[in-house]
Amino acid sequence: MDKPLAFPNLSFRADAAYSQMTEILQIPSCKIMTDCSPKATLENPLFNSNVSEYENITIPEFFNFFQHLWENIV
Repeated sequence: MDKPLAFPNLSFRADAAYSQMTEILQIPSCKIMTDCSPKATLENPLFNSNVSEYENITIPEFFNFFQHLWENIV
């Protein structure tokens, strides 16, 4: 069955919820695709929470990250 699932964790504050959801999603035979499921940390934030979504995609490092993530998902 192993249905592929992209499950990125874009907020480093969501560690507990992300871990619990990962466990729940693996029960119905989902296979989490790690190359499409990055995990944010304090050292490696995946977006700047001080600006809007639009402003995040205008920051080159975040734009490149999201573009690469989307290419992996599609």
